[in-house]
Amino acid sequence: MNTFSLSLFLPTTAFALLEQYMNGEITDTAALTKIDVKLDITGIPFDQEEWLDLIKVILMSPTEGLNSIKAA
Repeated sequence: MNTFSLSLFLPTTAFALLEQYMNGEITDTAALTKIDVKLDITGIPFDQEEWLDLIKVILMSPTEGLNSIKAA
């Protein structure tokens, strides 16, 4: 699955956690752990490599990166 196509399946809470990470409110490890739990609850498999790619996009350009993930 393409990294950005994940946004079609993400619960709103996953985006909220990515925003918290982007704003420095939680660590990347905390964000990934919480996203893993949220996805598990919804029955969506967690692929760590895909999520790390999303974190990298946010690191490279925080606001634009998160907006591009949401828009995909």
